[in-house]
Amino acid sequence: MEAYKSSKSSFVRCIRVCSFFLSRSTGVTDLGISAIAGGCPGLEILNTSYCTSITDRALISLSKCSNLKTLEIRGCILVTSIGLVAIAMNCRQLSRLDIKKCYDIDDSGMIPLAHFSQNLRQVFSFSPTFLRNVRDEGLLAKILMLLYPLCIICR
Repeated sequence: MEAYKSSKSSFVRCIRVCSFFLSRSTGVTDLGISAIAGGCPGLEILNTSYCTSITDRALISLSKCSNLKTLEIRGCILVTSIGLVAIAMNCRQLSRLDIKKCYDIDDSGMIPLAHFSQNLRQVFSFSPTFLRNVRDEGLLAKILMLLYPLCIICR
């Protein structure tokens, strides 16, 4: 990892870091994710599963990481469709997404995901609880058609 320290702040820029695995890290907040997003422009993989303090602000910060390919936010219960829309619109390389147990994602997050995420091949999370927020069966079918070929994994 190449890094440098700015003389004006304690900001560290990670030029070659492309993945962070922070699953179940209880101290991770939006501020930390924002620092990662701002300091690691080449970020490709991020796992913040069950980091329960993460909100849409973190995803909005991450949406600046245009090389992001894998995002795992399973169990980030404060994440909503607002954050997912930011990711969908700006992270066009996204190929794998885990949104299981993100209960506040609904049609308003899934439609932009279908429209903008043309590289998306795996979505983990279409559980019955999740589907209660995606209201129209026809809309869901259309989303799935737009994302074909897509592997949806229900666990």
